[in-house]
Amino acid sequence: MNGVLWSFKIVSELGLSVTVPLVGGAFLGSYLDRNLNTSPKLTLSFILIGLFLGLYSMYKIVKDSI
Repeated sequence: MNGVLWSFKIVSELGLSVTVPLVGGAFLGSYLDRNLNTSPKLTLSFILIGLFLGLYSMYKIVKDSI
């Protein structure tokens, strides 16, 4: 049972480590685009930043769990 819980923990961490920065970047970029009238520039920029942060976080999680 311990192996199953450990696997579930790792998969959950991986999913959240990519999803949270990506969605957060999308919301922040969209909010800033609406207020600064810079539509799609900031949204795309923050999505890319969130994606890179999420992938880096995923790399660290996998590296630490091996």
